[in-house]
Amino acid sequence: MIWIYRLLFPVLFLVGLPFYLFRMLRRGGYGNMLAGRFGWYRIPKPSPEKRRVWLQAVSVGEMLAIEGLLERLCSVPNLELILSTTTSTGFKLAGEKYGSKVLAVIPFPLDFWPVVCGAWRRIQPDVCVITEAELWPEHLHEARRRGVPLILINARLSDKSFRRMKRAMALQPLFYHAVSHIAAASELDAERILELGYPAEQLSITGNLKFDVADGVSLSMEQRSKLLDTLWQDENPVPAPFTLIGASTWPGEERLLLDAVCTLSQQHGLAVRLILTPRHAERRAELRSLLQNYGDAFSWQFRSRPEWKSESAKQGCPVVHVADTTGELKFLLQVADVAVIGRSFPPHTEGQTPIEAAALGIPVVYGPSLSNFRAICRALEAEGGACRILEPASLSTTLAELLQDMDRRQALSQSARRVFKRSRGSTERTFQRVMSYF
Repeated sequence: MIWIYRLLFPVLFLVGLPFYLFRMLRRGGYGNMLAGRFGWYRIPKPSPEKRRVWLQAVSVGEMLAIEGLLERLCSVPNLELILSTTTSTGFKLAGEKYGSKVLAVIPFPLDFWPVVCGAWRRIQPDVCVITEAELWPEHLHEARRRGVPLILINARLSDKSFRRMKRAMALQPLFYHAVSHIAAASELDAERILELGYPAEQLSITGNLKFDVADGVSLSMEQRSKLLDTLWQDENPVPAPFTLIGASTWPGEERLLLDAVCTLSQQHGLAVRLILTPRHAERRAELRSLLQNYGDAFSWQFRSRPEWKSESAKQGCPVVHVADTTGELKFLLQVADVAVIGRSFPPHTEGQTPIEAAALGIPVVYGPSLSNFRAICRALEAEGGACRILEPASLSTTLAELLQDMDRRQALSQSARRVFKRSRGSTERTFQRVMSYF
């Protein structure tokens, strides 16, 4: 079966190349990753006295999720880490956050036979650890061929991925045959993995690493005040406003939030400030154009480009701050009265993580579907720690009710914190599972 994949990969790669080139140019930062994507690394040869772990985290979210695990692994004597990632934002964050702690930060190689062989020959890991769903057939085959234990951690299967994999049951050996152990993020994920035919004796439930990354520690009043000054210092906010945050929004959701804020102001008389944190910062020009289309309805400014500023807003209109930066959501959440979780409103269904907001006790609102975080959302909803909206048109009504009801916001906050505290501990369980292979 691997030979069929090897014949098909170059064809599929060439067909998809224009799309990926466009995305790379749009996002930027891939220039210094190009050689690494083809497996050309400058990595010291393994020392006989040390064991080497290759840890792969695809992008920013996964890179943040592995922080505790990476710290634990780095504390083990005679253990060295090679950290790889797929995206330019993940590569930048990995260098800044972990560059001084690991032996090397490298781009993940393309899953093309000669490339993967060359990458493995240079890295020579004793154990390979991959996060969530990075199941590339050639990469897996090389691990099996070399007899290297390969562990899938924080493993999750969204509704979409699960349906797709069930339709291709005959191909499951291509993905799972080389995986030594799967550490599932939840009971639901474990059930789905078992249904795909993975052996129960090679499966454990360690929990979601993101619960441990979100420490739930709030900013001090002084720190919060300074952050507010940074956000709104050049604006004239309306008196005593509420603050709403769109957390990791995707196309279409910014317009939904802007319309909701207009309704809150005009029909409910609520003074609201809005922080938009787009999931992909490179969409800043698109969002600037969107805000310009609203004319004088908003006063707005961009965090990365303060020169981009509304010049036509009316006095007393709602204020919008676009946080087109990376890695700041945890802090920006702390000035919000309510957080609306992105990628959860149609046509999007996968969802972004609600964990950071829940950890801080920020009342959480999201759309009809967060399939990537179904287990977490079920726990939050069962505890009364989140508000799920079935119809996007009802967003403004739900927000108006929440903003005007402090008791309900406090109840949501307390329930979310309970779920968060109960769900921690995955880092240590995952660490012990990885160490069992040494």
